[in-house]
Amino acid sequence: MSQNPPRSNPFPGLRHFEFDETALFFGRDGQSDEVLQRLRMHRFLAVIGVSGSGKSSLIRAGVLPALYGGMMVQVGSRWRHVIFRPGDDPIGNLSRALGCKGVLAPEKGSDDSLDTALIESTLRSSGLGLIDAIRLAHLPPRENILVIVDQFEELFRFAGAAESARRENDAAAFVKLLLEATSQTTVPIYIIITMRSDFIGDCARFLNLAEAVNDAMYLIPRMNREQRKEAICGPVAVGGAEIAPRLVNRLLNDMGDNPDQLPIMQHALMRTWDYWEQDHQEGEPLDLRHYEAIGGMAEALSRHADEAWAELPDDRHRLIAKRLFQSLTEKGGDNREVRRPTRIIEIMERTHASLGEVLATVECFRRPGRSFLMPPSDVPLEEQSLVDISHESLIRGWQRLREWVQEESTSAETWQRLAETAAYHAQGRAGFLTEPELGVALAWRDRELPSAAWARRYRGNFEQAMRFLDDSAKAQQAEALEKERRRVKELRRLQVFAAVVLLAFLVAAFLGAVSIHEGKILTSQKTALQKEKDRADSALETAQQRAVALAVQKAEADRQRTAAEQAEVEADNQRAAAEEEKKDAQLSAGELHEEVLASRGKLISDQQSVEVLADDLVGQSSNLYGILALQEKQIALSETGDHQGSIEQLSRILEIQPDDTLALANRGYEYLLVDQPEKSMADLKRYMAQDPRSPDVLQNMAIDEAMLRDYSAARQNTLKAIEHYSPTEDESRFESEVSPDIQEATGHKLIQPPGPAFLVALYYELAAIDAMSGDARYTADLAEADRKAAAFGQPHYAYEAVLDWAWMETRHFPDYGISAFFGDIWKRLGDVSGGDLRFRRWSTEQYLHFQSEDAQHHDPRYRGLREWVRARLGGLKPSHTEEAGSPDDVNMLQMKAQELESVNGDSTDVMKLAAERSLLDAAIAKEKKTEPMPLLRHDKLAQLLVSRVRVENSAKDFSSLRRDCNEILTLDPHNAAAEYFLAINETDDAAKERHFQAALADNPSDVTVLQSYVGYLYSKGDDASLQKALKLARDRVKLYPFAPGAQSDVATIEHHLHHEEEALDTINRLLSIAPEEGAYYEDRQAIEAAMPDRKQMADIHLIAGYLTAGNALALLDRQDEALAQYLQALHAAADLPDQKNKDVQFQTELTARTITDFLTERASVDEAARFWRNTAASTKNPVMVQWANRELERLGSSQQAQSNQQQTQGSPQQAH
Repeated sequence: MSQNPPRSNPFPGLRHFEFDETALFFGRDGQSDEVLQRLRMHRFLAVIGVSGSGKSSLIRAGVLPALYGGMMVQVGSRWRHVIFRPGDDPIGNLSRALGCKGVLAPEKGSDDSLDTALIESTLRSSGLGLIDAIRLAHLPPRENILVIVDQFEELFRFAGAAESARRENDAAAFVKLLLEATSQTTVPIYIIITMRSDFIGDCARFLNLAEAVNDAMYLIPRMNREQRKEAICGPVAVGGAEIAPRLVNRLLNDMGDNPDQLPIMQHALMRTWDYWEQDHQEGEPLDLRHYEAIGGMAEALSRHADEAWAELPDDRHRLIAKRLFQSLTEKGGDNREVRRPTRIIEIMERTHASLGEVLATVECFRRPGRSFLMPPSDVPLEEQSLVDISHESLIRGWQRLREWVQEESTSAETWQRLAETAAYHAQGRAGFLTEPELGVALAWRDRELPSAAWARRYRGNFEQAMRFLDDSAKAQQAEALEKERRRVKELRRLQVFAAVVLLAFLVAAFLGAVSIHEGKILTSQKTALQKEKDRADSALETAQQRAVALAVQKAEADRQRTAAEQAEVEADNQRAAAEEEKKDAQLSAGELHEEVLASRGKLISDQQSVEVLADDLVGQSSNLYGILALQEKQIALSETGDHQGSIEQLSRILEIQPDDTLALANRGYEYLLVDQPEKSMADLKRYMAQDPRSPDVLQNMAIDEAMLRDYSAARQNTLKAIEHYSPTEDESRFESEVSPDIQEATGHKLIQPPGPAFLVALYYELAAIDAMSGDARYTADLAEADRKAAAFGQPHYAYEAVLDWAWMETRHFPDYGISAFFGDIWKRLGDVSGGDLRFRRWSTEQYLHFQSEDAQHHDPRYRGLREWVRARLGGLKPSHTEEAGSPDDVNMLQMKAQELESVNGDSTDVMKLAAERSLLDAAIAKEKKTEPMPLLRHDKLAQLLVSRVRVENSAKDFSSLRRDCNEILTLDPHNAAAEYFLAINETDDAAKERHFQAALADNPSDVTVLQSYVGYLYSKGDDASLQKALKLARDRVKLYPFAPGAQSDVATIEHHLHHEEEALDTINRLLSIAPEEGAYYEDRQAIEAAMPDRKQMADIHLIAGYLTAGNALALLDRQDEALAQYLQALHAAADLPDQKNKDVQFQTELTARTITDFLTERASVDEAARFWRNTAASTKNPVMVQWANRELERLGSSQQAQSNQQQTQGSPQQAH
């Protein structure tokens, strides 16, 4: 073992690099210079990147050292800078940062608190407050101020938190301070903000912020493999050690191309180094055994955090730690997890803990070598100190914390519902809580022990809500006492009834024995009956339960009927001798006996009679003993498809037993089937509060969440279902609602996957969720599901189950990415079903549907799926489909037509359309000969006719189109496609409107109908039509918020209606979704040109927009398109009339330099020089000639400087 003294660990772990760690900061060569270049040009710069991409480290360890090293030559090297986060007081935090010694406050002889107060007062005085504060500080000449706002996305959470009006105004004032400070040049102020890229769309919430970010943005480039290698090997070398090449390769492979893995890698290397320090031989490098010992990148973070958790002294401190981390994280409405810095005093209030207890817990997670919490361990803490998670990667990487965050989110939802209901109650708009809501709220309070300090975080009056909850509980107790009083009275009334029911069956048995025995035996039996009656009187509840059970069980009814019939024959013979002795008992028992026999007969006849019998028994029994009958009726209703009736019966059961888990699970499932996911979730969450490990309930929750488009939660619950699946559990799970396609394909009206197939289906469900959400993990999850299917066998059960789940999730408003998944699973189902041609047809239909929707929406989430679908569709060509089925088979003809459609696209070639139509004509003729035609065959014929209508529309055969559309509407009066094609080919305006409205009524989410109807209304041009078009276009945005075309239509109509401010907001939201589309910047220019206060800058913003589009395309590795956008910017800048305007000069210089840098990086300096020489030679525009010469001069200087540097490095004197 090595005995050398330990070296300093060169890896920071999760935290960012600091200013004094620039020697350890590798892999970002040239980026600091580029940031400073853009900062000098704009004075305002937004550094944008995904979480974990290294924004904060680049600024602290890259940009600041370069700045103080004089790299901004024109500005100088005399700088003062502040770094702060907006937190929960952006202007106050800016004031405190500026008030530090050596910034705006003097180094000596001043009062910190007074300085900060004066600065804050100046900042709040006007939008020019930051300029005034720096001017009043009387800084020495040529001193520059750099304000760095780290984690800028915190501002959006702050603006949307409690006291929203005040905070929104405060946030807007803060943004105005920053933008005003950088829009002038008299006071040397520079601003840098760092922000996660997934928050870029939120910038449109503040006036001019989106424009500023678009105009001056630096997107953190993704590190290539060589740069990542430098980030691994460089610090190791600085630390005086070596690392094995195989470990370097393993780290690079484990990291992949995902930039958010950088902090995970830094943490894993920090842990590997620590382990290596304690366990290595002399000369042994960091190697695989050290890396694997700490769990690798996959597990190192979670293991390390769990170690800290395990070191806490007791459960009390572990509970404090849980509440601490829940306070430091937040899950927004869009399910984005963000850090939330919190003061120690707030944590003390939230956890009901002392200062010492909180500090001891914090120290456990921030000691050297851990750095899970900030500030670092060498910074002393007090009650007002801010504590924060060092990086979002901890939230993603620590399994325990992910669960805590989800629990906190659920708890917050419960609180917000309670606070809102309490406020309504105080206004007289709501009553007290009742079950099940009351039980959920009380259980939540007992479990979470909320405090006023915690509630302030989520809005609402804490005292009012708690008082309302107590009053609701008291009202419920009073109502329960009254119910109990009525129940006791009812029990007394039913005492005789229950005893006599029991006696009826005993008498029947007794009478059967009378045929053998005579009078003495009758007397003996009568005595026994009297004893049974006495026993029934003393044990009422047992007697009632037994009576109802007897009334419900079919087999027992058959046996008792036979015995009773024999007994009645013998009773007639013996009636004269025994009439006086058994008169009362026999009469009452006989009546009840006949009633029970009649009810049994109904029960045996069919399932519908179960409902009648159950109602009779419930009416004649106490609530407690009606549950069995209610359950029988509920099952009968569900199996006959009456899900609403089933829900009513389950609700009656839950009125009697509010915590009946079976009823909660079943009602949650029934709500899911009738498309009420919110109500389903409420029941399933109540179930989970009692049994959090049911895979079936977790899967139903995932379906609900997917229906609500909460894909992150759906994925999490599917993973939990996989985790908690056990093959030893009851395997009698089934799906009672089956999609029409599966019914047609398999004939199954019930899907009952065996246990292993259910597990495999859960893995495929992960891929389905990925497809809907556009998650990059889609292909990896699909491959993992395939491995599970191969391991467990019987994949067709899994395919059917996941197809049905996905069908339920997307019945109404699907995110069209699911069509790619449907296409793939139908293909797989066909492969394991003997190559049935129908499956290939359905597969092709789904892939084509994806392509059709994608052509309309261009949803950026589905970039990866586009190529994947294209490749899959290529595997379903005629050469594969001609193997099975007769050439004249309807399905074969339809599939060939679909394949032609996929090849033809929107072609109007007469021969191609004729070939496709001939196939459809044959298929339709053959389908019409199928007699009798059941409902599914009607659907098939309508489907074929719609396909032919599409061909007729392309071929402009309008008479045939109308005939086919009318036939379709005869088969299916609510066919949206037929109404649509009639609408677009109708010449009469009234008829066109009628068909469009009918199509939307049939399918409100049909994007083709919405888009065409909007286009038609827009073309009419009158205000009423435009207003109607605007409403429909906005409806389309609600359905498809990520579709750029939908947002573009809204902006166009708003612009036409002269709603310029709204149009500008819309176009900025659109640009946050699709920053790479240059045409949308042209739309923005047209809008701004119509606004008097923006008209002058419209052309400047267009040039900046082209550059932004080019940068975005370059990041997507679409290099030729990026260059085209840069050239657009170049020509637009050259055409500007006032070339002496400083803003024009700035944009022209930036455009030229961007093109030069792009060509140099993409190819070489020679390629850039060749471009500018060709430009100078080919253009007649003197401005472009001037730029070309400037860039050629700059390139020549750059080459000369590089040559000089190489000669200097090669000189032998340099060795000295």
